[in-house]
Amino acid sequence: VTESPEGFEESKLKADPENPDGWVRLRRQHPVFTRHRFLQGHPVRDGIKEVAWLRPDGQEMTQNEWDMPFTRCVGVYLAGAAIQRVDGRGRPVRDDNFLVLFNAHHEAIPFILPEFHSGCGWLSVLDTASDAKPFERRAFVARSQYSFQGRSVAVLTESEGA
Repeated sequence: VTESPEGFEESKLKADPENPDGWVRLRRQHPVFTRHRFLQGHPVRDGIKEVAWLRPDGQEMTQNEWDMPFTRCVGVYLAGAAIQRVDGRGRPVRDDNFLVLFNAHHEAIPFILPEFHSGCGWLSVLDTASDAKPFERRAFVARSQYSFQGRSVAVLTESEGA
């Protein structure tokens, strides 16, 4: 593991040796990561927000919290059911709901996984803190604590009955 002058471990950018194109595949397989317009953050369908920015306690950030200079960890909820786009045949584009966590702090920060839909939990699909198997899938119950390592990114997908 080598560290850049900014302190980010270069090994965290490397893909899983068993799945070298995992990052690219994840993005290409999920239209929620390739929006064609800016996200607005307001309810677009059945009260579902297309995006929500979250604090480590799993609650939505307030406007005042956006202005705080010491924020080190945030989560982004992306609603796949709220994509406002159609495919080549005119059908609505839908995807899974995702939670992307960012920890810029050098220490671990516990993150409470939110519960947006009753009975749903979370399934990890990427954790850059795992050098050996960053794409290993693990199930988590909503409202449980995710041990989020320093200087890393995690991607989870909402899952029924996880």
